[in-house]
Amino acid sequence: MNWSRVATYPESDSTKDDFLRITREFPALAAIKPYESGVAMFTQSREFNYTEPYYFYLTPGCQMYCPDLLKKYGAEEWPKPDQSEVTWFDGHLDTQNIFD
Repeated sequence: MNWSRVATYPESDSTKDDFLRITREFPALAAIKPYESGVAMFTQSREFNYTEPYYFYLTPGCQMYCPDLLKKYGAEEWPKPDQSEVTWFDGHLDTQNIFD
């Protein structure tokens, strides 16, 4: 299974809310159903820039755990990112070392 990538566009008023909502909605899922092993969301590690998309990367486990969230934000299938490209945001604790 591939990873998923969500692009948000902070410079655009109509989609700026996507950037903020996904950072709230993904952690809120854990209150409804605990994170399963292998479920996590990572953010890009490059510096935030208002003129470029900001990316969120979701592990393959998210395809079964939160398919509605992936669909809502137009996630695209994406190969596993390089460890240097991402920073762990939230998810099951076993995913903090997914690149080791």
